[in-house]
Amino acid sequence: MLQINGKPINEFTIVRPHYNSSYLTQIEMEKLQKLAFNTSYAKLEIVEDAYTDASENEIIVGNCKRDGVEKITDYDEYRINVSGNKVYLNGGSPYATAMAVSEFFKLLYKDDITDADSVVGSYKTASKDYDPKKNFKPVWIDDFDGDKVDETKWYVIDEEYTNKDPQTGLSGKNGKRAWRKPSNVVIENGCFNAIYTQDEGNYYGGTIRTLDKMSFKYGYVETSAKLPHGSGFWNTLWMHGAEERRLIGPEIDVNETFGGSEWAKANAHVWPSARGKEEKGWAHRSFDGLRKGLSRYSLPEEDNQTLKDGFHTYGVLWNEDYIAFTADGKIYVEMDLNEPGLEDFKEAFTCTRVKMILSGTPGFGNCPWPQTATDEEWEKYGKYTVDYVHLYQLDDGKSELIAENKFEL
Repeated sequence: MLQINGKPINEFTIVRPHYNSSYLTQIEMEKLQKLAFNTSYAKLEIVEDAYTDASENEIIVGNCKRDGVEKITDYDEYRINVSGNKVYLNGGSPYATAMAVSEFFKLLYKDDITDADSVVGSYKTASKDYDPKKNFKPVWIDDFDGDKVDETKWYVIDEEYTNKDPQTGLSGKNGKRAWRKPSNVVIENGCFNAIYTQDEGNYYGGTIRTLDKMSFKYGYVETSAKLPHGSGFWNTLWMHGAEERRLIGPEIDVNETFGGSEWAKANAHVWPSARGKEEKGWAHRSFDGLRKGLSRYSLPEEDNQTLKDGFHTYGVLWNEDYIAFTADGKIYVEMDLNEPGLEDFKEAFTCTRVKMILSGTPGFGNCPWPQTATDEEWEKYGKYTVDYVHLYQLDDGKSELIAENKFEL
């Protein structure tokens, strides 16, 4: 029986944050569960801090709402703190927190873990002992430190939207134009912000793109964001094909919302230039249409909150056979690319790289509602705030990354 300070592992629970938790830590927590069962037939339950009171014996992962949790500011640092009947596993970044859980996994092979096994470590040092073919590692990240956009990673876009409203011919709702403007992109407090503004004839928002500075194929992309709230506000982290003039091109929308922040939509599109001999021009198929609305993520009803009320993680896991979307650390919708009838998805998502875009604007021409955000919503919730964007990959011989500024271990 695995033990912590003499207590059997089956007397413990794993506690994870209900909000803003990473899929990377979820993977490692599930490994702990499997180890406990395989070695001790112990059911090591994973619970969420928002829905459970503190119990006597806990393994607390990340920035949970629990006494004794210490937030770490150094992105590279992880800590394993064994303190009596409590174990705290945390790091200064999602990948460092995942490393704390993974290193604790190794400790469990001892006869008994004690307070003396507490450790402060470095992610970059510890990661050298892990097989990159089997373990995701960060390869391109932006934590939005400093006071301006990192121009080795992104371009700031300054142009009118090309999407036209079919009734008005304009790019925005209500007889206005919708613009991307550099002045509406603000980096502050360690976050990217697309600020929503308007005047008599225009709506303004902000967009940054990697374009030729970075493109990739396969891996796990995760962002932590606080969503805007107001009818007509639009935002997303999205990706589309980096290779021009392909017959079938991909698009991935990770956390798209249109006006409200009651839910965020994940979607994958394929955009054929022609489907069959009779059809010409552009058409598309939508993952959302295939899944009949299941690709929306919303908070449980008992939370009594929406996605505007705090930061939440959103991600996409992508390989040659599979696409899955995550929110707050858990997969909530997925697609097997080998499923019959998805041949165009398979072709699009195995034959090309994609580039990243962060974008938010009000009054967007394709937004399904007219722009009716209240003055309070403009003032209080009129921005799309992103804490980080991380790309993780396996060294599997299939994943690709072309970037000016890679994350170096």
